[in-house]
Amino acid sequence: MSGRIDQPFTNEHFAAWCEKMVGRPYWYGACCYRATEVLLRKKRSRYPKRYPVSMNAKYRRDIAAGEVVADCIGACKGYAWSDGGEAILAALGQKGSIPMKYQANGCPDKGADSMLAWAKRQGMPWGGIGTLPDVPGLCLHKQGHVGYTVGGGYAVEWRGTKWGCVRTAIADRPWTEWFALPFIDYANAPLPRRKRTLRRGNKGAEVRTLQESLNQRGAALAVDGKFGKRTEVAVRQFQRENGLKADGVCGERTWERLEKLKGEGKV
Repeated sequence: MSGRIDQPFTNEHFAAWCEKMVGRPYWYGACCYRATEVLLRKKRSRYPKRYPVSMNAKYRRDIAAGEVVADCIGACKGYAWSDGGEAILAALGQKGSIPMKYQANGCPDKGADSMLAWAKRQGMPWGGIGTLPDVPGLCLHKQGHVGYTVGGGYAVEWRGTKWGCVRTAIADRPWTEWFALPFIDYANAPLPRRKRTLRRGNKGAEVRTLQESLNQRGAALAVDGKFGKRTEVAVRQFQRENGLKADGVCGERTWERLEKLKGEGKV
């Protein structure tokens, strides 16, 4: 495991990077950017309620110190967009911009809630907080906010303007779900694997698996890995026959039903 701490984009490396960021300030809408007057004006113009004038002294101290600032979800985006966060660590206490490429390394520009929804669509492991495995580098979620597990029952979170980036006990915070980030490698982590949500227009091996399963129910689809109109119709038919919402989208409940029937020898 120690070797993976030195490998960017492994879950161990990401968790170790988060711990090295403890103490950094929280700025809403920032993704590990250098704190500057230009950034403050830009963010205040876009999010005026998040940047009250009463906090000006605090923001100016951050700017004077050359701080690197982020919000909760902006932290993992900054890590991905800077090729694993090393440039961010090197920039702490320095001056000048931090090299980043927008949406690099497969990390989209999404908020806390939409990042969870996207990870689910990608088929990443996730679950209720009561099922959280002790694996570093997972994302913790509650509505509108995320943190990151670092092992041993602790997490690092960019908690808010008042707190900045802090290390907290997971049990002391109101997290509701956990999920694995699609751009982080959890190869050594004992995580359950989930199939991604499939809909018209998707392609690939999982679509072929779906088509094969539907064919075993009499669908007579071409197993070509392309989710087209005929596959959508077959999904709707299967959903109607099994008391599911017939929306033609193969999500978690549809996968579960297909797998249950397979286990019973009915698919």
